Amino acid sequence: MLNTKKLEQFIEENMLEKNVPGLALGIIKDGKILYQNGFGYTSTEETAIPISPRTLFSLGSVTKPLTGSMIMKLVEEGTLGLDEPVISYIPWFKLEDAAASKAVTLRMLLSHTAGLPHLFEQYGSLDSDASEKLVRSLSQQQLSFFPGKTWSYSDLGIDTAGYIIEFILKNSFKDIMKERLFAPLEMEKTTFDHLEAMTYPLALSHFKNEDGKFVVNHKYIGGAAQNPSSFAISNVEEMLKFLHMLLSDGMYNGRPYLSQESIKEMFSIQGDYYLPNDAGYGLTFETDNYKGIRRIWHDGAVQSFGSWIFMAPEQQLGVVLLTNRIDGFWDTCEELVHLIFDQVLDLNEQSVQIPNSYVGETINHSLCTGTYYGPWIGIYCIEEVNGQLYFKQNNKETLLIPFGKDRYVGNEDGREIALGFLPHNGNTVTDMMVNGIPCEKVSNDPAYRFNVTNLNPYLGSFQKGNDLLRFHVSHNQLMCFDEYDQKDYDCIFLSESKLMFANCLIEFMFLEDGSLPSVRLNKGKILLRIDK
Repeated sequence: MLNTKKLEQFIEENMLEKNVPGLALGIIKDGKILYQNGFGYTSTEETAIPISPRTLFSLGSVTKPLTGSMIMKLVEEGTLGLDEPVISYIPWFKLEDAAASKAVTLRMLLSHTAGLPHLFEQYGSLDSDASEKLVRSLSQQQLSFFPGKTWSYSDLGIDTAGYIIEFILKNSFKDIMKERLFAPLEMEKTTFDHLEAMTYPLALSHFKNEDGKFVVNHKYIGGAAQNPSSFAISNVEEMLKFLHMLLSDGMYNGRPYLSQESIKEMFSIQGDYYLPNDAGYGLTFETDNYKGIRRIWHDGAVQSFGSWIFMAPEQQLGVVLLTNRIDGFWDTCEELVHLIFDQVLDLNEQSVQIPNSYVGETINHSLCTGTYYGPWIGIYCIEEVNGQLYFKQNNKETLLIPFGKDRYVGNEDGREIALGFLPHNGNTVTDMMVNGIPCEKVSNDPAYRFNVTNLNPYLGSFQKGNDLLRFHVSHNQLMCFDEYDQKDYDCIFLSESKLMFANCLIEFMFLEDGSLPSVRLNKGKILLRIDK
């Protein structure tokens, strides 16, 4: 049973402790609103007004399930097909690889299995042709893997799916969403238009200024090309309507919006995270298992905004949580969601279902050993000692225990590490998932090191937007000073043109004459040289 006093005490105490301006929360159970409330204010300024369930927040990546639901409506109507190649809709669609261009489907775009890198622009163009320009630029992007091989989160995939809709229906994405999703679900204030949002109570983003004070950010982010993945603006009241439809087998106010089959497809794992809690990505939704309860969810973060939607379909429970501060507050919001699930569904620690020890066949260990790297995650080594696999990073070794044929879990200083090995053609492993993040194998040797003697070609400063990296040498070691972090990092070479520092992958984009005009960050953003 929901204990509102305990719930509100948890929220208010944590908001005060972590200096959170505003938060809105809504809970739906068995088709009825169980709870909705607002806490705090729209900003830290004197003109701020109290937060309510009707206060608008930027959703960030919680936009993706909205986009996915509208696309599934078009699939049901026969306008689109999940497994049709993208080139059947956009004849000029082109990636860096001709075979990949023909292989990509709408299903892959919606499930992050198309191999597109993760690329996000906070301040993009608002022009009507912005989406087309973005999709035409995909031929210049380096694929993370061949389409369909594995899973890797990518805003570009959802944004490309959004452009397909524009191309087919000959209308802007935001107008299509308003007509085809927001209007049928009576989401009257939900919008992609900042000027429209400003006419309603609107939570504002914040940042820390040079004095360390948390102040309003008076620059609102947005971009037409990134609308499908990132830039919806909504509130708790209207997002609960969206969850109500999904939890009601696609029905809203007695009228069908989506079929049960479409919702089942969206909630089914398309991209496997290789985690013990059965986690994975469906079609614009994530899924996992919490204390024996199947959850469907998504989260989002943009500027200082944080957003979460969680559903337990079998228990008919839905949660919407929106805030305008996530720095130092993200984990607290996840604790809040856990508290709600525990209270409403009467869960406790004994509800946790611990899988039995796996005793079946496991993958050949010799295929798994080697050195791996991944954007956002770093360099990892897998080695075999006395018939057992070990995971190694930063000179720390962790014993791996199988929980499936190609799945392992380890415990590093209380932190769970889950690994999945992706066999290729049955006789080699070229990729590994680490806590749901893909990594590539650079060598079969766990002790692999690539030595570079002449560091001069790598020196320089490179920038795009807020990303500014300065490569320099200290004591014969190539270093990278990250202006955003204000930290200096050791660089570890993977090849003549690739290296890692911290959890960042850098590709040096040398020209034939040996000059270095740019570097690629984490397989996506290209930073240009700013020094001569």
